[in-house]
Amino acid sequence: MKIWQKFFGSSVITVGMIVISVGISNVWLGHAHDQVEEAHYKSLKLIGNARIIDSLLAQQIIILKDLLVLENPQAKVAEYKTTKQQFLSILEEMKKLSPDTEELDIVQGRYQIFDRLASEISQSVITKNNIPLAD
Repeated sequence: MKIWQKFFGSSVITVGMIVISVGISNVWLGHAHDQVEEAHYKSLKLIGNARIIDSLLAQQIIILKDLLVLENPQAKVAEYKTTKQQFLSILEEMKKLSPDTEELDIVQGRYQIFDRLASEISQSVITKNNIPLAD
């Protein structure tokens, strides 16, 4: 075998190894990029949902205040139930996006305490005004 054939053969093998290495690294980088994009999307979705939940909770507090102060408690109870369902559905969506987050369990526990308090308040106002409560 001549020297130029050996050189050509080793050059082809070297170029082939470089092409394979670049191809594998591109696939690996693409996979890593996809994972980062997915984590970024989940984070943005969780942040957006947290803002919505914060807004819904503030809205529920305002509804309870109005229930105590203003007339027409039946409409306020219905409005409270609507925002409660929205709050719980978004909280469940957040749990699906991030199932291992303990903070969401804490939020849910505290919300249950808040909801019991809200139920007691609405029951007392409704009883005071003799309006039947329908679930």
